[in-house]
Amino acid sequence: MKAEQAFEVIKAMKLQMSGEEKIKLETMILNQAENEKYKLSQFLAKFNKKHKIKQIKNF
Repeated sequence: MKAEQAFEVIKAMKLQMSGEEKIKLETMILNQAENEKYKLSQFLAKFNKKHKIKQIKNF
């Protein structure tokens, strides 16, 4: 699913959710984003070490 499609699905879901459900959904989305950022930073660290590239700053 493309990001645009996922955004539209989430937007439609939010219209039918209660306040507490919206908070849970937002929390899950933020947790997933943090998890993906962590995975990406770990991958970049390994890649940089393997290819002897200086650490990318401000990530």
